[in-house]
Amino acid sequence: MAVGTVGVVLAGGKSGGFGLKKLVCKISGKPAIARIVDSFRGAGITEVYVSTTREYREHLKAIVDANGIIVDSSSARHLPGPFRGLSSVAREVYSPSYLVVPGDMPWLESKVLSELVRHAKSYQAQVASPCWSQGLVELTVMYVLHDSIKLAEKACIIRREVCKLSDIHRASGKTLLVGVGLLTNNPHALFSISTPADLKRPRARGKPTTAVIKLEGDHTSYFWRATLALLDSHSRARRAFASSTYELESRIYYSKGANNLAHHALLDALHFSDGRKRRPIEEAIERLEREMEWK
Repeated sequence: MAVGTVGVVLAGGKSGGFGLKKLVCKISGKPAIARIVDSFRGAGITEVYVSTTREYREHLKAIVDANGIIVDSSSARHLPGPFRGLSSVAREVYSPSYLVVPGDMPWLESKVLSELVRHAKSYQAQVASPCWSQGLVELTVMYVLHDSIKLAEKACIIRREVCKLSDIHRASGKTLLVGVGLLTNNPHALFSISTPADLKRPRARGKPTTAVIKLEGDHTSYFWRATLALLDSHSRARRAFASSTYELESRIYYSKGANNLAHHALLDALHFSDGRKRRPIEEAIERLEREMEWK
């Protein structure tokens, strides 16, 4: 059992044919994923684990100085990729809290991690992530309590095909979204590489903001009311109730400026809606997608 916050590097995803290569490509003479582990150490996180696939395990063991390389658990296969990786670590290494980042964010600074933890603890948040000015949340970067992971896992058992990593943020009673401008002066620090061209031209995903969004109570009440209605997912009335309730959940996020979470809640509302109500939801989704664009 870990005493302090445990660092988790998510390194199981694939980005076309660039999957493993983007993790091991060298930046300033050091593999990208090794730079991320160094950022954890610089933030005072002494226990760091890499979550990956069986296919990548041996490759990463040779280049990453982590406390362990954990293969995604087969018992977590019902969870979406990043969530599955986090859950796999939490099942093997217990800690009251985890600090999570993707393995393809090589310009990540220690300051981002330490400041995110500081803000989360100050607010006593159950989960905290960086957020850009257009309401885009860096969902794969988070400080999260062990209990919040387990709670979201229960939601995913019910939600099945619509389960998302953001279920952790939505299922938790105290969620904090910290403006990127409060975490770093370098907008490239949170840039993820997806293609070889990204190595030469890192860019910001949005305009940094110093706003802090606090979500407490109402959002999770709607999320759980809708989710529990799906225990009888064959009932047309229950699905309609879930759809309308997820839509109400989305309005709370939108009113607070958490557009990414509003977008995910609307996707759920659309999934469970009937034909007559689909078009207004589709239009709301399209509007949100335009608002989150960064050029």
